[in-house]
Amino acid sequence: MSAKSCNLRTVGSGEGEFLHELEEKLEVLYGDFADEFSLSECKLAIVHCAGHYDPILIETLWRDIIEAELRDSLQSSPSDRMAVVSKKIAYLGKVYVHSERYFPLGAIILMLEKKSAELVWDPTWVFMTLLEIGIPFPVLHSIYDRLFKAKALAKALAKALAKALAKALAKALAKALAKALAKALAKALP
Repeated sequence: MSAKSCNLRTVGSGEGEFLHELEEKLEVLYGDFADEFSLSECKLAIVHCAGHYDPILIETLWRDIIEAELRDSLQSSPSDRMAVVSKKIAYLGKVYVHSERYFPLGAIILMLEKKSAELVWDPTWVFMTLLEIGIPFPVLHSIYDRLFKAKALAKALAKALAKALAKALAKALAKALAKALAKALAKALP
C-alpha cells in the first residue's frame, strides 16, 4: 500500500512538506504496524485516509475483518457470534457507508450471506444489520436482486456439491454400519 495515491493538491511548499511527511507516516503505520500485526480494521482506515483505492485489497480487508470476528467469537453461542459480527458490521458500516469505495456493499453482503448460510444463522440478520446502518431498502433490494440473479451457477454448484456430499456420507455410513455389524456378529457367535 502506498499513501502516495492521495489526491490532495498542495498550494505552498510548507503544505506539500506536511503532506509528504503524512504520507510517510501512513506508510510506516500501515507497513510496520497494521500489516505486521494483521490489523485489518486499521489497514482499512489507513487506505481510506490515504485515498488509496484498490478494490481487491479493500474486499480482502473486509473478508479479514469478518473472519477475525468469527475466529474471536468461536467459544460463543451461535446467536452471540451472530450478534458480535452484526455489531462490528454496523459499527464499521456507519463509518464507511458514505465512502462506497471502502464499503463494497455487494461484496460484503455476499460474504455475510455465505457465512450466515454456512453457520445456519437467522436468515434475516444480514439484511436487518444493513438497514440499521442506514442503507435504504431500495438499495438493498437492488443489490440482493443482482446477487440473486447471479446465483444460478452457484445454485447448480451447490446442488452438485450436496449430491456428492450425500453420496460420500452414505458410503461412509454404510462402511461404518457394516463394520459395527461384523463386530456385533463376532461377539454373538462363539
